[in-house]
Amino acid sequence: MPIEPLMQEIFQDVPESEQEHVHQLCAYLCGLWVDTGCPPHRVSFFMIAAVSLGFPHEGGAYPCGGPKAIARTLVERIEDASSSASRVYCRAPVQNIILEDGKAAGVKLSEEFCSGVILRARKCVVSACGWRNTYHLVNNNNHTTKDEGKQHQQRAANAFPDISTASLPPQGEGFVMANVGIKGNCMEELELECCNLWTQPAGQGKSIFQGVEDYLADPLGVPVREIPLMITFPTMKNRLYNENASIEQSKYQTAQILALAKIDWFVEEHLQDGRTTPHWKSPVRRQQYMDIKDAWRERLQEAFLTYYPQLTGKIELFDVSTPLTIEHYLPSQGSGSAIGLDVNAENGPSNCCRFTNMDTMKLLDMKTPVKGLWMTGQDTLCCGVPLAQAAGLITAFRIAGPLGAIQVAIRSAWLLLATYGEETLSSAGSWMNNFKSSERYFNVANGKEN
Repeated sequence: MPIEPLMQEIFQDVPESEQEHVHQLCAYLCGLWVDTGCPPHRVSFFMIAAVSLGFPHEGGAYPCGGPKAIARTLVERIEDASSSASRVYCRAPVQNIILEDGKAAGVKLSEEFCSGVILRARKCVVSACGWRNTYHLVNNNNHTTKDEGKQHQQRAANAFPDISTASLPPQGEGFVMANVGIKGNCMEELELECCNLWTQPAGQGKSIFQGVEDYLADPLGVPVREIPLMITFPTMKNRLYNENASIEQSKYQTAQILALAKIDWFVEEHLQDGRTTPHWKSPVRRQQYMDIKDAWRERLQEAFLTYYPQLTGKIELFDVSTPLTIEHYLPSQGSGSAIGLDVNAENGPSNCCRFTNMDTMKLLDMKTPVKGLWMTGQDTLCCGVPLAQAAGLITAFRIAGPLGAIQVAIRSAWLLLATYGEETLSSAGSWMNNFKSSERYFNVANGKEN
């Protein structure tokens, strides 16, 4: 159920004199809607409840060393010396999933950029690039080792549901994001905090639902205080940044600004821009697109300085990315979505909500109809970094089977216990040293030092 009609039902008996408080309360309750990638007038109550339970009740978290520390840790574990057969490939776009004898047998890399190298699967193929991309990789199949295998191959490709008739939600929305470089080396100097700022276009007779709809109708025309934004300061949150930064680096802090956006706002022929450019290179854009980016840069910088006027004259960098940027580096069949499939409560007449429609839920199952092909990531569970990682764990458990899953769980529990044991021993040793120091101080103070 969408949250807007639910809120209307809850507050329907509130007198007109208190409606302003109702608008403010609704804006507060829906304040983290940007995390769902879906505007509040369409987002489901389930998603708002999920994101609201996390940050306010459990507290936020930030990886020491920044987000790259997550990728570095995963790569190091995958390419561990004890797992010599495991490799991580970068700048290696997959052209298609290989189907042989009716099952997924590996992947073929791009002919243009990787000379069509084929990577064979030992047990299965796991796709984490989203349902629609997986569909195209299966149906873009042109490899088989036997002539008689073509029928099996076509049968396997046909087993994957037809995208034109599947009960599939649309892709989620994209974002405009600004990466900001600020000259200054500490919170006190810049008068900043490490918490996020969420701005909501609500109040003065306008609900959060109407405010966001007005923004989506005219994103560059609404007043800057009515642009719904999330503003965060990554270097303020990264505990290792100021400890490990060089003298030159420590003179700067960073900020990020995020606003929901549609890919159609930027250029009508967006699929033609950058299509022939590899994903690891910056595409050449049209002047029309660059002009729109400049307009967004001016608006976002004006909004940023409206909330943080003390940073006037201290901004050294203000780089803007758009849904076209997301589509270039994370292709999603032309949607510019950063969160995969939409998480709204209703999707037109078919109502293919991914959390309540049984046909849609079956379609997004991690085990695909193609033998040996699995899916994981945010399309199979939900959007967000923690849940995408959780999807990977669940997929691994299902591939391993009951016994394999139990073995992995036991090993993981043992590692956690060992880690906590080391921390406990370290804490105990530190406590004993502190106790001995305090005991020695007490004895010296009483003239009884041994």
